[in-house]
Amino acid sequence: MTRPVTGLIIFENNSSNSLVNLDYNFSLLANAINDPGSSSNYGVDSGTTNTVIVTISGLGLSSYSDGQTYAVKIANNNTAAATLNINALGTKNIYDMQGNAVAAGMLVAGQICNFIYNSTLNAGSGGFNLYTPNYYGFVGGQVLLGTETVPYALPFNTNLVIDAYQSNVFEVGVLTANFTLSLINSAPVGGLAISNGQTILVWLVQDATGGRVATWTGIKWPGGSAQTLSTSANAIDLLTLTYRNSTGFWYGNVMKNFS
Repeated sequence: MTRPVTGLIIFENNSSNSLVNLDYNFSLLANAINDPGSSSNYGVDSGTTNTVIVTISGLGLSSYSDGQTYAVKIANNNTAAATLNINALGTKNIYDMQGNAVAAGMLVAGQICNFIYNSTLNAGSGGFNLYTPNYYGFVGGQVLLGTETVPYALPFNTNLVIDAYQSNVFEVGVLTANFTLSLINSAPVGGLAISNGQTILVWLVQDATGGRVATWTGIKWPGGSAQTLSTSANAIDLLTLTYRNSTGFWYGNVMKNFS
């Protein structure tokens, strides 16, 4: 017979009438069914920018182990590489599903993201792979069958880095200052090389002041001269970048002043 699930889960053996404690995973599942508010793998971020801190009641864990998965509601957009600490078990770096440290904008305030512990990350020191609603399995210049390519929200930064492994469409936050734009060309850990002909689109929008100027790195331009952005207030430009394997450069073009 099975006793009602209350607190500690106990199973009564039918043949011997002895009581046997169930393993942790089944206990967590049963408690979550009875009282999802106090026993689950879900928690709310209480940390600061780039530092995700979560306390989850009812886990009873003493250490991280491979495959542990946590759902976390993010409190702050990340502006650089980030870390995660669950129940004060230790601060670990966060990586994307390709093994790269998360780039700015991959953690979005208000989103619920899954983090999967992997002891082989960070040269064996362990870390968390992030599966976020913004991640669409875009590698090697191909969008996987059945996935959706949507603009990847990239917060504005004066050192703006475009990572072609995140998506093929990027929506940069409103330009509020002059900035430098560069691209990540190296293949991620265990990932594929960037494909010849891979093309990405980057939307760039001036603020109400306008006049924000871009400095480009690692980009070849038609005629050999770097193109400029529209400078009028609220101007919308589209930067198109196509990769060429034989040279290792991205070839760019700016379509200006969309209304």
